[in-house]
Amino acid sequence: PNCEIWQSTRMPLPAAVAGVLGPEGARKSDRARVEKQRVPLRPTDVVPQRRFSSENILAADPVSDGADCSRGAIVSPAPDPAVLDSFGVTLFQPSQGESHAELSAEEKSEDEAHETMLKILKARLVKIRAAKTLFSSNPDLVVSHLIKVNDNTVSVDVVPVLVASLKSQTRTHSGEESDNCLSMAACFELLQVLRSLIDATFEDYQLVAIKAVDTIVTRWDTRLRALAKEMDGPASALGQHSISAQGMYVQLVGMRARIEELKSGKGIVASAAREVLSKLQYL
Repeated sequence: PNCEIWQSTRMPLPAAVAGVLGPEGARKSDRARVEKQRVPLRPTDVVPQRRFSSENILAADPVSDGADCSRGAIVSPAPDPAVLDSFGVTLFQPSQGESHAELSAEEKSEDEAHETMLKILKARLVKIRAAKTLFSSNPDLVVSHLIKVNDNTVSVDVVPVLVASLKSQTRTHSGEESDNCLSMAACFELLQVLRSLIDATFEDYQLVAIKAVDTIVTRWDTRLRALAKEMDGPASALGQHSISAQGMYVQLVGMRARIEELKSGKGIVASAAREVLSKLQYL
């Protein structure tokens, strides 16, 4: 189609020219000037309509305020410190190097702590597996293993198993103890481990130790009472008792003071301490 742009804007004539031509001449001259300014526009000269899209917008020319839009990034202008000060706000912008350094140090410390914990748990697992293997052959060897490793975290897991086996001890037809039970010598050595647990600050450790002492005293009550009666007698009478029985008696006397301290507290530990002290009155 033939598209034409008509420029109908009228420019007033200068006053000197209008005065010479007069009103009628001025109107004729004005119409002639308008006809002359009427220019037809060819179809090929029509400017196509521009389509705006996100790509065109991002690729626009840089804005006059100095923002960097050369790569399509829309950068917000920095806040004016004076405006922030009027609201009592201080602008703090840590350097990028410092923030990355702090983050890297924190991640590194967490990784090191995780690796350390894994090593501790793996070492504990190896010790517990060794105790399990020894227990299947001879429970007395487990006590020697606990004394050797000297680790309360391992002892607190193994001692309850030994106590359970001590409660379920059986005897053969000849009156001797079966092979799957703790001997008196092993119980005497176990008191060293229990003393370390009872002196710990954790209530779980203290409770395990007190229950084990209660089981040992109940198991060997007859021999301990007989030994207590002869403690004030002649030394020849003590010779009738084994070294393990005498050592166990001395160990229990030394632990009694600590158990009396625990009974003054509250909770399940104090209750267990009072119960075992009632069985140690003859010491």
